[in-house]
Amino acid sequence: MKTCPRRTTPKPTRKRRPKAEVEGRLRKGPPFFFADRPIAASPETGKQYVIRMTEPKRPRRTNAERTRETRGRILWAGRQLMAAGGYAGASTPAIVEAARVTRGALYHHFPDKEALFIAIVEVELKDVGDRMARAAKADPNPVEQLILGGEAFVLAMAEAGRRRILLIDGPSVLGAERMEALQAGYLKAPLEAGISNLMASGQVAQVPVAPLVDLMTALFNRIALMADRESFTPYRLALRALVNGLKAPPKSDGDFILA
Repeated sequence: MKTCPRRTTPKPTRKRRPKAEVEGRLRKGPPFFFADRPIAASPETGKQYVIRMTEPKRPRRTNAERTRETRGRILWAGRQLMAAGGYAGASTPAIVEAARVTRGALYHHFPDKEALFIAIVEVELKDVGDRMARAAKADPNPVEQLILGGEAFVLAMAEAGRRRILLIDGPSVLGAERMEALQAGYLKAPLEAGISNLMASGQVAQVPVAPLVDLMTALFNRIALMADRESFTPYRLALRALVNGLKAPPKSDGDFILA
């Protein structure tokens, strides 16, 4: 029995169309019916076609970027809930739901709710400290720098929920000593540097720096707790008067000098 020889000629390959190609001919009707999609007309036949447009592929995110995004969503959700209902009113299931993460993701970044609260406090303190630093740079005079920094502190504390987090829940949840230690790095250190420069300029009386820093911090916290943006003007005038009162008087015989 004879066998047919196997065909050795290659099959014809179909030419692949480019991505932005004809998807299908339009049905009869007014062209504005398809105005939400790009329309092209054939130059030979005049028939209209819908062009399929492909979006460029987004680059894949790295693990570090995904981790940073997840942590940011948790911090944002925790901040929103704690600002509205306080530390006690922000439950972990509510934080997980608001952040749209799993419970495992929450505890991967923060071992408990207190750790999340500490991270939120640090973010808030850093923002307040940055605003104080930017405001102080607006004037080269050390006295004005102290006044402008204090005003920026009070205005920054007027942000919704910030006073509850830093001035009410912070000392209550973490304790006064822990909260003071957190404030030291973000608020007290810049304030101490500013007062030291003020002393070095000779514009104020020479007094111990550390007690003055404690007094000024307590003054700023009290004003921030009592005042808001609408009623801040009288407190601003009082703050300016107190800081100007630190200016050194002209020396005369018999002056009392603090040692």
